[in-house]
Amino acid sequence: MASQRPSDYQEGLVLVVDDDVKWRESVALTLKRLGCTTVEAETVDEAIFSARTLRPAAIITDVAMMGNEGWMLLRVLSADPLTHTIPVIVTTALPEVMDILAAGAQAVLSKPVPDDELAGALKRVGACNHRFVVAVDEDPQALDMYERMLAPQGYHVVRCSSAKRMEAVVENTEPDLVLVNWMTLLSSGREIERTDLPIVGVAPHPLSPRVRAELRQKLTISLIPGDGTRPSFRVHLGAALRAATLTERPPSRREPRDTLPP
Repeated sequence: MASQRPSDYQEGLVLVVDDDVKWRESVALTLKRLGCTTVEAETVDEAIFSARTLRPAAIITDVAMMGNEGWMLLRVLSADPLTHTIPVIVTTALPEVMDILAAGAQAVLSKPVPDDELAGALKRVGACNHRFVVAVDEDPQALDMYERMLAPQGYHVVRCSSAKRMEAVVENTEPDLVLVNWMTLLSSGREIERTDLPIVGVAPHPLSPRVRAELRQKLTISLIPGDGTRPSFRVHLGAALRAATLTERPPSRREPRDTLPP
């Protein structure tokens, strides 16, 4: 069960603890891309001091560092009234997941940790306020376009070049929205099983009435034209994002609004 965040925490600040400097730098780089700021600690004493004084929104650490000192850090953080409400995410190669959770961690990620898994864990413990969009398209230029459009609006875009990759990413990040090229999805023969996520379909080519009707049954937000050179694409995408942001996630699929012209 996740801890309640401290009332005086510093939003977006993450304490990264590890005796491996290259790992700390790698995690810090990922956090920077997510819009977080970081402070690093190499030892348990440094970590405890920083946690008590800086009040980070989350702590990322390994239990296997410096022998067993990582385990001691978990116990100290959990027992200290000043730090026990700070969520701790453990990144480790050890298999003792249940033991780590019992020692006070809110999440356990296996090293090496993909960026989307780390981003999802931070979001789940409330340490990252970025909105996440999973963008699915076989065309890297289309993914580039989505990033150019969405990043300035505060969205973190998780890129997926295949529907298979999308399935894992959706489970790891719990995104605010899925933006998917339906030709990529249909050619894969896969379905989006989740019914509680806003799904925006992109139709890169004119669709037949039959295909349009089939796709409308799979969407929770809209179906928009996918030609990025058309000004209407930006307008439709903006409307879909606003609808996803302002609408609570449904327990089941809502009737979508088809924004493609008839």
